[in-house]
Amino acid sequence: MSAISLYTGIGGLDFGFEAAGFETRVAVEYDPIACSTVRRNRPEWAVLEGDIHGFSSEEILRQANFKVGEADVLIGGPPCQPFSKSGYWASGDARRLDDPRADTLMAYLRVLRDTQPRAFL
Repeated sequence: MSAISLYTGIGGLDFGFEAAGFETRVAVEYDPIACSTVRRNRPEWAVLEGDIHGFSSEEILRQANFKVGEADVLIGGPPCQPFSKSGYWASGDARRLDDPRADTLMAYLRVLRDTQPRAFL
């Protein structure tokens, strides 16, 4: 079984999926240190380093050697600061979808729509 990974970090979700028999075929991550860590520990993974908005869904599919609908699962945890209760505690309210950082959720949904995996997390 195969996976596309977004917001990979150092691979926490991926390692769990790997233990369940999945193979991460492409990982998209913004942080260069996290990307370096993934490359060192999983050299077989294609790693796209940079802002997810800079990568088209077609590029993600190409790097994974997938066609639309071939991935078994799309995994990823978009950064949650816009939706976190801690934002409410810090400023009296959380901006949620009005927060500019909420566009990471929209990017996840774009990739989900465009790649059409069999499942998503």
